[in-house]
Amino acid sequence: MRPHFPTSLQCVTYQNNCRGEDDGRRQPPVDLPDTRESEQLDDPGRSASGVAAARRRPARRRATTKASGARRQSDTEQAAEALREKLTDDMQSKLEEYVDPRKENGHFSSKQDQAAIIAMFLEETMGISEGISAQELGVIYDVMGWHEPGNPRAVINNARERNNYFRGWSGGRAKLTATGRNFARHDALQATTTGADK
Repeated sequence: MRPHFPTSLQCVTYQNNCRGEDDGRRQPPVDLPDTRESEQLDDPGRSASGVAAARRRPARRRATTKASGARRQSDTEQAAEALREKLTDDMQSKLEEYVDPRKENGHFSSKQDQAAIIAMFLEETMGISEGISAQELGVIYDVMGWHEPGNPRAVINNARERNNYFRGWSGGRAKLTATGRNFARHDALQATTTGADK
C-alpha cells in the first residue's frame, strides 16, 4: 500500500488555518487561564497568605522605619526627663558657677556658644558623654530659667554649621567636636577683644 502524502494545496490550507488566514474564517481567540497565581500557590513553600504578605513587605519596612524613629525620639525624651530630675539645686549651682566666668568674658551671649558650653558641662560634670539632644538642651534652659530658644535643634545645627562646635546627629544626639570642646573649656574663659582693645 502506497503511503499517503498531503498535496501542496492541503499544506497551504493547513498553514493558513494556523495563521487564521483561511477564506475569511478566522480561528476564535483562545482564552488561556492566568496561571501566575496558581503557580505561586503550587509552590509548597508558599501559601496564599504568604503571597499576600510578600506584596505587603515594602509597607511593613516603612512602618518599621517610622517605629524606630519614634523609639529614638522616645529614648531622647526619656533621657531629657531623667536629666531634669538630676538637675538638683546643687547641680544648678554648679552649672551657674561653670557659666558665670564665661558669661563675664562675653562668651555666653549667642545661643551657639551657650549650646557648646552647656554640652561641655553635661559631659564634664554630669558624665553625659554621648552628646546632647535637642530635648536636653531645652530642659536646661527651662530648669535654669534662661531665655529659651524657639527651636533647640536649630541652635545645635547652627552651632555645627557656623561654628563647627558639633558633629552630625547620631541617635538624636550631637557630640562636641575638638573645636567645640576647646571653645567651652579654654577660649570661653578668655576675655573677648573689642576694636578699642586692639
